[in-house]
Amino acid sequence: MIEFEQAMVKALGARKDKLSFKEHVFISDLIKMGDDYTLSVDQASYLTAIHQKVMRKERGEVEKASTKKPTKSQLEATFELHLKATKLTGWVPEYRFHDTRRWRFDFAFPELKIAVELEGGLYSHGKKRVIRDKRTGLSKTVEQKSRHLTPKGFEDDCRKYGEAAIMGWRVIRVPAGLVYSGEAITMIERAIENGC
Repeated sequence: MIEFEQAMVKALGARKDKLSFKEHVFISDLIKMGDDYTLSVDQASYLTAIHQKVMRKERGEVEKASTKKPTKSQLEATFELHLKATKLTGWVPEYRFHDTRRWRFDFAFPELKIAVELEGGLYSHGKKRVIRDKRTGLSKTVEQKSRHLTPKGFEDDCRKYGEAAIMGWRVIRVPAGLVYSGEAITMIERAIENGC
């Protein structure tokens, strides 16, 4: 396991009273496997979700079933947790980098001009899902679309990244799999070390 995963396992091991039976078994198994074990993407994602749930409970936040829109995605929350675990400083979430456009980077290190764009939606784009109309109560099937994977969205992203490059920014794009595996944070650390 990488360092922040070890820290989460250790923290959750000390809070077993806040875990469900399934979560308790999962954390106990990770503790038994030791630090040399490499987590799969699914295991890393599940570990992060458990950690976030326990931290919310400790802060006294009541979990409500989608009564309020989340301010950040699970992917963004996971990456932010990884940033905090590595003790990297100088990063800003949702950083607006352009004076006249409303373009923002998901995360940025403004002093270093290094930006991180998290590419979510790669795995859900084009999948069908059922949604319920709140007014009528009727269900319908819709096709999920990631704005970034549509022709217009892709073109808009190219325009944004092109302008960022002209302004001297180095943009590192990372898909969800690299975030959940910990590879993304390692990449960012290397970029900072090497002065990218």
